[in-house]
Amino acid sequence: MKNKLHQKTGASLIEFSLIVLFVGIFIAAIYQGYFVYLESKLMSAKTVTKNSIVSRLKNQVFWFETTLDESFNKEENVDGKAISKWQNIKVSTENSVNFFAPQNNDPDAFNFSPTSTLDVSGPTYIKYGINGLPSLNFKNNSNVAQFLVTDLNGKIIGNDDFYIYVIAQIDEFSLDASIFDVVCLKSDNRVTANQNSAVNNCNPKLNMKIDPLGNVNNIITDNYGLKQIETEIFYSIKPKTYMFLLSRTFNNKFSFEVDGEKILYDKNDDLGEVIFLPIKLGRNSVNSNVKSNFNISEFIVINGSITLSQKKEIELYLTKKYNLTLK
Repeated sequence: MKNKLHQKTGASLIEFSLIVLFVGIFIAAIYQGYFVYLESKLMSAKTVTKNSIVSRLKNQVFWFETTLDESFNKEENVDGKAISKWQNIKVSTENSVNFFAPQNNDPDAFNFSPTSTLDVSGPTYIKYGINGLPSLNFKNNSNVAQFLVTDLNGKIIGNDDFYIYVIAQIDEFSLDASIFDVVCLKSDNRVTANQNSAVNNCNPKLNMKIDPLGNVNNIITDNYGLKQIETEIFYSIKPKTYMFLLSRTFNNKFSFEVDGEKILYDKNDDLGEVIFLPIKLGRNSVNSNVKSNFNISEFIVINGSITLSQKKEIELYLTKKYNLTLK
């Protein structure tokens, strides 16, 4: 009787061990399969990117995205690593302008950060970000400043149409969150965070901001800040991915769209020719009292007119790549 009991107990332990082994193998297979799926998604996104209409537009001045190897310096597209450069993959390499991480050592350099913030760097590379694809994480508070700036040639021409697309996932916007802003410059072209010491009080302005209530709007001014266009507010930002579009039809109107829905209708454009300042991505231009956290995966600027058909193709590319639904 005792031997039978021992045999039964031994058999039960073996069965239990086999079950644990099989469950472990099954979980490992699922885990491995999931990462194989993510890698195949990345390869598909690269193909979609290279075949997109954006790759054929001659009037795009900025095209920054996160899936292609050429978007970053070698060995910087590593999960959890702060990047030093986001490479512009625009069609024409002539006068190509890139995004660079800030530094607070050389005040004469275009990427100088005139702030007492302790930790100044570029955004953090996130391997599995928006839609399981790479993203850049911009985290800003009183101790950390993560942003990117173009060099002094990174300006949008002010006597033509423009379209600015941003793919962003917003997680934190409790204080003065800026998706993009301008770089304030003094008369000697040095960077400043003091609006009063900047040329024309840091005008013209061109920004996209989120207030603590989750309201998104844009402010655009003329060269001297005498005339201002402010978009109607898009309410109730949630921790999700958005496609933002700010566009200008020169001498006609400004428009602001969120996920394909127009928030701003036919706001008259009376600003005239504007020489826009270099772009600052991920942080505001002057305020050091900031608390924000968001991911950005794509930033496209087209300087010139596009047809309605081309606009639809651009948005089809972005929605397919990031699994977005337009309204």
